[in-house]
Amino acid sequence: MRAAALFNKIGKTSIPRIGSRIFPDRMTVVKQNYTPGSGGGRTKTAPTNVHTSIPCTYHANSGEQVLIGDKPDRKEEYSVSFPSHTPAGVRINIDPQEHRLVVAARGNEPQKTFRMTAPLKDKAGMMFEATCELEA
Repeated sequence: MRAAALFNKIGKTSIPRIGSRIFPDRMTVVKQNYTPGSGGGRTKTAPTNVHTSIPCTYHANSGEQVLIGDKPDRKEEYSVSFPSHTPAGVRINIDPQEHRLVVAARGNEPQKTFRMTAPLKDKAGMMFEATCELEA
């Protein structure tokens, strides 16, 4: 068996089975929907869930303070890691421009919505890593 096929098999079968043990959080991948506005623009409508209950983990990579106008603001970069396949063995397809990663609340931590700022990194067909920033 070629290495790529082996990694894909592991990503499709083993990682989703152990995902709940190695990934403490759960996320939903959502797509924002729009309708044509009366003035020719677009109006946001309710988002659609693309994938739900995906095991994940996230952490801050770095942070910097920037000035917006004359007010300081903090901009942090996060990494969100998750299996490449759902627990049912279906490959997760994500478009960084259209989809948002919504990590469920846990303990005292509120729900977090992440916007991807770079192409999704495919880790040998077994896991994905998304570089994100927190949406307000």
